[in-house]
Amino acid sequence: MAAQLRMLQPAVHNLLPRNVDPISSILAKFKDIERAAKITGKLATIHDLRKSWCTRMARGGVPMHVLRVWAGHSSIEVTARYYTRVLDEDSVKLRAALTA
Repeated sequence: MAAQLRMLQPAVHNLLPRNVDPISSILAKFKDIERAAKITGKLATIHDLRKSWCTRMARGGVPMHVLRVWAGHSSIEVTARYYTRVLDEDSVKLRAALTA
């Protein structure tokens, strides 16, 4: 999880005081939100939020090569493996709804 958050480091680096670790800050804020929402157990993770965001971006029409960069994937094949399936499932549901 920390490795995935490292890609956010440049984006949040200038928003935090120099002595604050951005990754620790993000994880701490996530835990604060969980506590405030009275979420117990391991219902969601930072990675779940990342996957949800990427799925929404793919469904919204963001090109795979752009999503690959945003997600920090090593290759477009990795991105396509996860998010092409989501788009294929959406197509099947749409086709079923149109023929019902």
